[in-house]
Amino acid sequence: MRSVVLYVDLLRMQLVARGQYRADFLTGVAASILQHMATLGTLWLIFAQVPALGGWNVAQAAVLYGFFSLTLGLTNFLASGLRDLPNMVRQGELDGFLVQPASAYVQLLPRINLNAISDVAVSLTVLLGAAQSAGVRWSLPVAAYALLAMVCGTAIFLGFLTAVYSLSFWTPYPGLMGGLEGLTQLARFPAGIYPRWLQVIITWVFPVAFTGHFPAAVLTGVEAVPWWTALAGLGLAAAALGAGAAMWRWGLSRYEGAGN
Repeated sequence: MRSVVLYVDLLRMQLVARGQYRADFLTGVAASILQHMATLGTLWLIFAQVPALGGWNVAQAAVLYGFFSLTLGLTNFLASGLRDLPNMVRQGELDGFLVQPASAYVQLLPRINLNAISDVAVSLTVLLGAAQSAGVRWSLPVAAYALLAMVCGTAIFLGFLTAVYSLSFWTPYPGLMGGLEGLTQLARFPAGIYPRWLQVIITWVFPVAFTGHFPAAVLTGVEAVPWWTALAGLGLAAAALGAGAAMWRWGLSRYEGAGN
């Protein structure tokens, strides 16, 4: 509980500090809008050539993309500091966290990127607009499922990114981590377009299908999704968080400081 209170306090202070830079925030909003427009434009070009993609029409694929973007945006908002870890390890800045009477991980996470805030807002707008076009019928159970799937998807991304950026303790150069993080982009499209072996990987090994594909399939009804996928999503989210925590503890246990 103490760590949760500390995290919330640090997050609030970051929000207050970042809120002083309104021009940066507006620039981030504009950049986020352009990025999403480019991706949605790519989807439109694809569907201009084919009537369906893995059985999904353009509105349903946009719901998938919106859900994926929202969960990734929430992860970036809540844990932007993970991407600073390679430089902090290389420059010795992490040492300052380790001498504090609090978790270094909790201190690291809430280093807010203003682009993440705008990305959440734009992604939510894309999701709601696409859901309307796809004929999603909102009800209390549907909204509850969407919220649960969003929490699970965010936890999956958080666990994965924690594990990936914990590699900084072995090789504090961001190129490798950025390349591995790029694997999350597989979740932007329906899982059915990938080969069977890759579908298995993104469902059960690297479960990004639970950050977009399965939630969107349930919302739009494009595929018959078994009821137990919700429970599987909870289990995989817990497993991802556990794997990320184990990787963090392992890396931190071998960290010897910057030597200065």
